Amino acid sequence: MSGWIKMETSLRTHPKVGRMAAVLKSDRLRVIGGLHAVWCVFDEHTADGWLPWYTLPMMDEAIGWKGFSQAMADIGWLEEHAEGLQAPEYEEHNSASAKRRALDSGRKKSARDADKSANGSWNSGGQMSAFDADTMRTREEQDKSNTPVVPRKRTDTKPEAPPGFDVFWTAYPRKVAKADALKAYVRLDPDDDLQAELLQALRRQSTWPQWTKDDGQFIPHPASWLNARRWEDAPPANGHGDDPFAGAH
Repeated sequence: MSGWIKMETSLRTHPKVGRMAAVLKSDRLRVIGGLHAVWCVFDEHTADGWLPWYTLPMMDEAIGWKGFSQAMADIGWLEEHAEGLQAPEYEEHNSASAKRRALDSGRKKSARDADKSANGSWNSGGQMSAFDADTMRTREEQDKSNTPVVPRKRTDTKPEAPPGFDVFWTAYPRKVAKADALKAYVRLDPDDDLQAELLQALRRQSTWPQWTKDDGQFIPHPASWLNARRWEDAPPANGHGDDPFAGAH
């Protein structure tokens, strides 16, 4: 009725199975199949191991093996009474309560195995076993290898140079600190009119004495020139006057 039969893993090597095989002139695996068939009949029609009205010949007919039931009776695994057949110790191994105990045990084992798979096993000292530690390391390495690598964003990238910057840089007579100059140019973001004003101021100021003397060492850095809006500077009142750019680097 339950569709559940308990059969021990040691049944194939059980001495009684060997005796039945010898009596029936058969092999052990076929005998185990016959035992399974008999116990299935009990499982389908009884909950306590008692089959009323059944006889040994009736059981042989049910499983299709003449003499098998008598062989079971000879070793004590089947008893024939006037009222029917009985499977000894059926309550202990195949009753409803025994099945519940076995199923509960199986569920608990599955839960332990699942927990062990997820968290590893631990010894009494609170340390993970070497096998499970290696297994978890292998799983972590596999997870890392399967995780797509996201390129790290660089924080030191230069801003993209606008088209007009190269023109400005080419025209500026003192080419130092180009990265700073680019940042200043991007912040300024000159339109066409302002770009023209910058280039015109460079052509004009490049002739001033303070830009031409001493090999141009007093020409301000391009970033300083842009940040301070030096293209708006007025020409020196005296072509040979004091240098208004001295120290402005």
